[in-house]
Amino acid sequence: MAAQVRDHPQSRLHRSAFAHAAAEVIRTHGDAPVLRAIELAPDLKIARAIRQAAEAACETVSTSSNGRERQARLFSIAIVVRFAEPLTEREFGDYLAPILDTGSLLARAQECGGHHRARSFIWPHAWAFDDLSRLSLSDVRQLTIMASTAGAAANGNITLRFPPIASAQRRCATFLRYLMGYQIGSEAMLERNQRLRFANCVRGVVRVSLSDAQDIAVIYDGCFYRSLWHGLRVYQRYRLADVVAALAAQGIGAHELAASVAFTGNRNQMSARVVFLRSGKKLDHHVYRVLFEPQTDPTTTMAWIVAPLRSLGVNVNVAREGATLSTADRPELERNTRAERRFATLELTLPL
Repeated sequence: MAAQVRDHPQSRLHRSAFAHAAAEVIRTHGDAPVLRAIELAPDLKIARAIRQAAEAACETVSTSSNGRERQARLFSIAIVVRFAEPLTEREFGDYLAPILDTGSLLARAQECGGHHRARSFIWPHAWAFDDLSRLSLSDVRQLTIMASTAGAAANGNITLRFPPIASAQRRCATFLRYLMGYQIGSEAMLERNQRLRFANCVRGVVRVSLSDAQDIAVIYDGCFYRSLWHGLRVYQRYRLADVVAALAAQGIGAHELAASVAFTGNRNQMSARVVFLRSGKKLDHHVYRVLFEPQTDPTTTMAWIVAPLRSLGVNVNVAREGATLSTADRPELERNTRAERRFATLELTLPL
């Protein structure tokens, strides 16, 4: 079935049948068979087709009520906020609190996302990337089922699945948070112009409370997983610029900097480590870990790091660090033996 989806990417029938089969596997056996199938897939396109089918099965559920069929779709909204001066995580949380407490966001969500065939709801809580990325496929599917059966009343119960986790109070000028919600109606997803209107409504509400913010980006495409990873990519690009600016404040200009980027991981856990160098020597600075969406093309993925750094004037060396990908998946990356040895001695990395 994955091969059929790969060979006929525009076929809604193949995608729908595959998603239905994936839903049955997850419902009866959990995540393990899906993750194993991804690992054993003969090429990256097959692996990606399996993951996309599993995600579609988990973030959309069809139900029937009084003889009428309706669909519930779980979605996430990524909010990337930049300030002129660094803040702690706790200080940023204080900025966000009024948005979630007043209920204005929920009201605007129903106003902007509602139309004659679907209604949108947003839960009054904000989550970090780690909170949502830890959810298994089964967890996401269960949340979608709860939303489809409980409707707007699900708000109070869903939050119990996300216990607050204490985060490090480092100071930072760029922050990433997610809102979660769901749409219920006869359509699987809002049309593009409706999604843009919905995102603009959310951004307007956020802008009122975060008037001191330098820039606010809202990423929403009606899905849970795509917005989750797209938001992380935007955030990581901003954070790389922040790091280069911080080094410039220490008197190290971008023209003096070099960055060594090493790709690590496997199909299900893809990442890279970034080390900043000056005159060939590692700076007394953090080593950063950059996460990637699973089953994405490694060459394209690495460009998401390399391009913004080079646009800032930083020289970039790309090295492989024993990524466990099949031969067909490995990108043609420049090897740097010294960088690989250097990375082998580094055990501690800091999430970007």
